Amino acid sequence: MVDKGTDGHIPLSALRPVHRAITSVNAAAGLDATMQAIADGVVACTPFQQIAVNVTQENGDLRCCATAGSEELRAALLGGTCERKAVEWMLEAGEAWGSLR
Repeated sequence: MVDKGTDGHIPLSALRPVHRAITSVNAAAGLDATMQAIADGVVACTPFQQIAVNVTQENGDLRCCATAGSEELRAALLGGTCERKAVEWMLEAGEAWGSLR
């Protein structure tokens, strides 16, 4: 949550990481580079520090195309695939927070 201060305005310093993230996404060429820019932007602009981005392949499986955070996360997930049914099972087992799991 960004502190809006007493006058209700968001300080420019709070918006700089968001601007950098948007600029990186706009400059990225290709799907994997765009997803990497989004993952890096999430880490830069939110409290989340470990991000994995998956895309659906033609066969329905998910491929991890980008990570942000630790090198361990990158080594473990980047380029790996997972069956869609396994992901659906994990999501169904998760605690519901509205439409989030």
